[in-house]
Amino acid sequence: MRDTDRHFMIEAVRAGIGEIELSRMALDRAEDYAVKSFARRVLDDHTQTDIELKKIASDRGLILPTEADMEHQSLKSALSDLSDEAFDEAFMKAMVERHKAAVEVFQRAAREVKDNELRLFAMKTLPMLERHLEAAEETGARLGLPPRAGAQNGGRASLRR
Repeated sequence: MRDTDRHFMIEAVRAGIGEIELSRMALDRAEDYAVKSFARRVLDDHTQTDIELKKIASDRGLILPTEADMEHQSLKSALSDLSDEAFDEAFMKAMVERHKAAVEVFQRAAREVKDNELRLFAMKTLPMLERHLEAAEETGARLGLPPRAGAQNGGRASLRR
């Protein structure tokens, strides 16, 4: 397996775990029904893609990390320090930022990954991530966030900062 393929798998699973953890937090902390609904959708979808990616890795003898990346861990810590009133907006802003980055990573993987099954996984997952980004932007707008609240990440094609 190529290093770039392996790197994509590791990066994707760590970010996915982070999305799962943040969504669980939102289900407990969010006050707005739309935020909770978004978090449930992200939790369900990322749990399923996590299972699929782990199977691909297992079939290739690769053991993937079981913890979120440092960015998601830091974000989780920052969100846990917020008041309940501030949580919803901060969570949705983070979801826009993270899903924008994820879309870019999965677009690149769909073009560049050499392993056929892994490339198909990226191609299949990309529309889900795009739907999450759109839903995050819509939910954020409902909360009064400006359009594309996550655009300040400079278009970096990485799930990490």
